[in-house]
Amino acid sequence: MERDKTLTAPTLFRWQSINPTSSRYRFYSVSLGIDLWGEVFIVKHWGRIGTRGQRQFVWAQAGELSQIVEQIQRERKLHGYRPIGIIK
Repeated sequence: MERDKTLTAPTLFRWQSINPTSSRYRFYSVSLGIDLWGEVFIVKHWGRIGTRGQRQFVWAQAGELSQIVEQIQRERKLHGYRPIGIIK
C-alpha cells in the first residue's frame, strides 16, 4: 500500500441523527489514521448515543480514502444524519 504523506494527524468526521418522536438517538463517526507500519486505516464507529457502539477497521490505499469518506457522507445524509464536526 502507498503511504499518504498528507495525513500527519488523525482526522475525525462526526454525524448525529436525533428524532425524539421515534426514539432515534444515533451517532456515526469516521476517523483516519496511520498504523505503526505506515499504512492508512479508517475506523467507522456507530451506535446509539450514550452507548459504546460498534467499530469497524478498514485498511485502504491512500488514494481511496477520499472516495470512501465521500461515500460515507452520502450514505449518512440519505439516512437522515447531520454533520456535527470535523476535527483535523
